[in-house]
Amino acid sequence: MNKNPFNPTFGDVPELKSDAEEVSPLQKLDIYNTYMKVFKCDNSVATKLTNMTKGYSYAFQLLGYILFNHVNGNVPTLTDVEEIMQEYKNTLYNNAYQKIFSEISTMDQKYLYAVCGNHKLDEIAKILGKSNVFVAQYRRRAIERNLVVSAKMGYVKFTLPYFEDYLHETQNVDSIFYLGLE
Repeated sequence: MNKNPFNPTFGDVPELKSDAEEVSPLQKLDIYNTYMKVFKCDNSVATKLTNMTKGYSYAFQLLGYILFNHVNGNVPTLTDVEEIMQEYKNTLYNNAYQKIFSEISTMDQKYLYAVCGNHKLDEIAKILGKSNVFVAQYRRRAIERNLVVSAKMGYVKFTLPYFEDYLHETQNVDSIFYLGLE
């Protein structure tokens, strides 16, 4: 049996809890090199995997873990990556994004919904029916939580992989992640 290097469990070690620590995104080259080393895959597969994580350490570990188990010792292909995509997203949504999203205020949630579709600050203010100054507070809060980063003037982009997709799922009545929020 191959030992999965991405396995988050460490034998019989009890689960430890600690204070939350802010962690900066992993470097893309480090992620790429790790996937190349572990999977011995070609450039296109390692690049695709790297981009799917957006530097988010949990996503890096999760994607590696799922893919490692899926290929069962074989060299992964782009087809393998596509085959695990839904499991990867669902696990990200369930294990990380549900918790992140549920722990922020309703107005923070509304701000994130308004960001979807790459809207500028003044467009977001119109969507929310608030002033630019009011919306800027929620923009700042989302940046401080590392949910978005400044992009070009007046715009932000999501930092977490597939987070915008998750937000769409929370509004889709046919989704298991539907939250019924407006």
